[in-house]
Amino acid sequence: MPRSRKVVSLQTRHNTKAETEARRREETMVALPSDQLVSPPSYLKGKEARREWRRVVPLLEQIGVFGNLDKSNLAAYCYNYGEWVELIRKRSVLSSTSIGDPEDFKLLQAIDKQIKVHEDQFRRFGSACGMDPSGRLKAAAKQTQTEQETIEARFGAI
Repeated sequence: MPRSRKVVSLQTRHNTKAETEARRREETMVALPSDQLVSPPSYLKGKEARREWRRVVPLLEQIGVFGNLDKSNLAAYCYNYGEWVELIRKRSVLSSTSIGDPEDFKLLQAIDKQIKVHEDQFRRFGSACGMDPSGRLKAAAKQTQTEQETIEARFGAI
């Protein structure tokens, strides 16, 4: 199985100028519109999940590597984030009202397990959408490279 492709600005391989230019054209061809991300999808339920959608989409659009094809990853991220927040709240209420009850202790353990599951899921989907630091750094490296090329094209290599 072949390795996944890297954006040109992140490659360490020494490509020829023709290869580099071809890769750059390919990258511009796969730029995606984000018009379907204006509002949360109807199937995304929960107040916290929808609130997270509205908070995150403008931030992802600023990065510039996000589009309509990422909608399902974003919806999965928001769903798991919303469930995680609700479980944290439920755990907080339960732990403050019950002290020493074995049944409540079992319930707290089950909630903790679900919290961990949803946390792992929203981190994984968030990472797929570029919401982790390494994803943002990759996008920043690409933008910096583009700016440098614009300067060099205008003023020549210094």
